[in-house]
Amino acid sequence: MNGPRMHHYELRIDLKVDGQDLFAHYTDFKIEDESNNYRLRLGTYSGTIGEASSGVGFSYSNGHEFSTFDKDNDARIFSDCAVTQQGAWWYGNCHYHYANLNGLWGSKGWGGLIWYTGSESLIADWTEMKIRRI
Repeated sequence: MNGPRMHHYELRIDLKVDGQDLFAHYTDFKIEDESNNYRLRLGTYSGTIGEASSGVGFSYSNGHEFSTFDKDNDARIFSDCAVTQQGAWWYGNCHYHYANLNGLWGSKGWGGLIWYTGSESLIADWTEMKIRRI
């Protein structure tokens, strides 16, 4: 008898920044189960948004657990990043998240829809995350 088949997924993120369409693509996208607090796993980045290194953009969130208003799984000891940054996300530290696409719409600061490329902070007017089985 064969065990369950393991599926592989990829992730594409589309952003609109000042009227410009940008995207990020990650191979081998995975979100772990509840017992692992929905830890994020990302493969290799490619795209037009820009990530100067694997430590910026959404890649910074790789390996982090998902934090919500009622389940604080971030690395910040004295506060909940989902509360202070106004949206659930894969935060490492509230002051060092380099992508937050679940923040407060219309906010122009770190609590908004932001993507840090390593050289500039992009404030998104629109975002979409798409997952595909490969």
